[in-house]
Amino acid sequence: MEQIINTLSALLVPAVAIITVCILVLQYRLECQRWRLDLYDKRYPLYTATMEYLSSILHLGTTDSDHLIAFRRAYLERELLFGNEIRDFMRDLYIKGEQLRMVDDRLKGPPPTTDVGRILEERKGLAMWFEGQFEVAKELFKVYIHIARK
Repeated sequence: MEQIINTLSALLVPAVAIITVCILVLQYRLECQRWRLDLYDKRYPLYTATMEYLSSILHLGTTDSDHLIAFRRAYLERELLFGNEIRDFMRDLYIKGEQLRMVDDRLKGPPPTTDVGRILEERKGLAMWFEGQFEVAKELFKVYIHIARK
């Protein structure tokens, strides 16, 4: 009986070590999932702001300074949470939005001294560009807002 107790006592230390390692591994995995969820919570608002910005432009056919400023602010608050491809994409969206606003301002103001047809073609090109950006945004953001375990 004493030999069984000594054997069990000797096995107790490795058993405790194995259980401790298992608990640590599970805690690590849980922390990784929590970290991904926290990042998701911080990144998702920019995704929705981008989609709302694009929807607004496509629905209204134009943008204004208020929309541009709100979009820019939403991005600048979260730009460090993303890679360079999102930064470049956001910059392009903002610049094209500014171009669209300026083209619309030229069309609304006094008759332009330049060719109106060229301005309308530029506006049409910008509108078509914005239409294609939904899928581009989805693909770019998919990497950053995907929370499933890898």
